[in-house]
Amino acid sequence: MPTTKHYEAFCKKGAKDFDTNIRQREIILAQAENNSNVQKSIMEACAEDVLFFFNAFCWLYEPRPRKTSSGKKYPSIIPFITWDHQDPIILSAREAIGYSDVGIEKSRGEGASWMFILLALHDWIFEPMSAIGFISRTELAVDNPDDPDSLFWKADWELTKLPPWMVGEKSSVADKASKDYSRNVSKHILKNNRNGSQIVGYSATGDVTTGGRKGWILFDELAKFPRPQDSEAMASTQHVTESRILISTPKGAEGEYYKLMHTPSNMVKLVLDWKDNQSRNKGLYKLVQGKPVAHKPENPLLAGYDPPDQNTLDLYSRLRRKGFKLENKLR
Repeated sequence: MPTTKHYEAFCKKGAKDFDTNIRQREIILAQAENNSNVQKSIMEACAEDVLFFFNAFCWLYEPRPRKTSSGKKYPSIIPFITWDHQDPIILSAREAIGYSDVGIEKSRGEGASWMFILLALHDWIFEPMSAIGFISRTELAVDNPDDPDSLFWKADWELTKLPPWMVGEKSSVADKASKDYSRNVSKHILKNNRNGSQIVGYSATGDVTTGGRKGWILFDELAKFPRPQDSEAMASTQHVTESRILISTPKGAEGEYYKLMHTPSNMVKLVLDWKDNQSRNKGLYKLVQGKPVAHKPENPLLAGYDPPDQNTLDLYSRLRRKGFKLENKLR
């Protein structure tokens, strides 16, 4: 699937590089400051091109320590720069959202929850009268203002990082007149007062969203939902929306998520795999007749694997004793 034009132009300026991305963002914001015509053009570009919106304006909270290839430590707040393997997933999901169910099988740490929260905010900002639902296994997993792992914490935090001219001003509890957007924590609602869009959060219950209508609903980590609430929540939302987005890391060969992902249907099924992640797949290999073989010539074996040194051989022995099957599996 081809990338879109604003994102492509942004990338040609080197904006996939961390430092260059920061500089390009600063240039864009400086051009837009106090210039309504530039702001309008940027809003139109973001509405048209979700990858440009992600890479030029969105941010990520990443508390896990990370270093660049040169050993420089990344800060915990970093620009959201999409990995190459995320781009086709985002675009495929964007095309399907609203029209069909989408199942995402993801490895841990691949940014799927952030991706779909940003897609929800993209609709919330740029699509008038959007109605989006967030569903997770518990109420606190959906909405806990003190927990960065909750869905609404991420959405709330992201809005503080986007330009004020893009998202507007938030109403406070004391405001008598509504401002550009408002947030009701007790009811788990994020409302855009400028265009009527809403994101509403729910926990997994048997009658979740019954009687309502939504453009699309995000199910976060469906494989971890308690039983039978997982199947009851899916049944309850069946006639509420044409588009349920099921993102999860697989967890066993049972439950509603497993059944849906392994049953032939019209669902759009996508895989977000760590093995496709250029930041995590260095030295990807298979063991063939006891010897490591690089999965792709352009991604060679790491030191200590070609040939395997004693530490590597000891690692293989420990893994085998623990019951891991090593032969002909990507590692």
